[in-house]
Amino acid sequence: MSRLVAVIGFVAERVLASASELNRLDAAAGDGDLGVTMSTAARAVLGSMPDLAGQSPSDVLRICGTTLAREAPSTSGTLLATGLLAAGRELAGDPGSDGATLSRLLAAATDAIASRGGAGAGSKTMLDALIPAAAAAADSARRGDDLGTGLEAAARAADDGTQATTSMVPRFGRAGWLPERSAGHEDPGARLVAIILDSANEAMAQNQSMNRSDRGFPSPPGQPSPKTQRHQSRRRDTGNRVDQLVQIESPDSNGPPAEDQIRCQ
Repeated sequence: MSRLVAVIGFVAERVLASASELNRLDAAAGDGDLGVTMSTAARAVLGSMPDLAGQSPSDVLRICGTTLAREAPSTSGTLLATGLLAAGRELAGDPGSDGATLSRLLAAATDAIASRGGAGAGSKTMLDALIPAAAAAADSARRGDDLGTGLEAAARAADDGTQATTSMVPRFGRAGWLPERSAGHEDPGARLVAIILDSANEAMAQNQSMNRSDRGFPSPPGQPSPKTQRHQSRRRDTGNRVDQLVQIESPDSNGPPAEDQIRCQ
């Protein structure tokens, strides 16, 4: 299993462990099922681990994007899938693994999601985590930082951006219909993005012992960071994850949909 695939598996496990938190945040002004929807998608990604083995990084992101679109055809799932597909296309042209590559991937994903959803900064959506994360990664890349340093900066900025959504007024989706119910609560989509970036950063941070020339995509760590613990209401044990991931079978399906079949619902 490649290190990128292992990190994706780690992130999927963390999303599963965060289901209760995501449901709670979504219940403030939405359907209260974001955690359920994302758990379904995360299990599908975990089930695709054998199929991801041996794929190029670009194809790994593409397959994850189409899997997410198929298994989580909600607004949040579709937007995340759009971001993954855009990042995969960006990586196809230059499959690097440095800080500049991270900056390019986050910028591509952010632009695609903004274009698809029509939102922008300050609208209380996942973009309020993604936009500052992409900006932090770009600043880090300009300093010549490596992937790990850039990812840490992006994760920190995403968390700060998510916390800032508590004072924002939603303008899109169901929360936009009842903005008063959302007051004082974080946006669930932004928190989802923060969880994804924080868990990816954790995988990087806990593998600092590997050679610097081989730090592009680390193996997944075994325990969550204290920072992530503060943002999750419930967590299951994540130890020995690599052995578990490679044994999961792929779910029955007719294959991922083409990119032009993805629609917001």
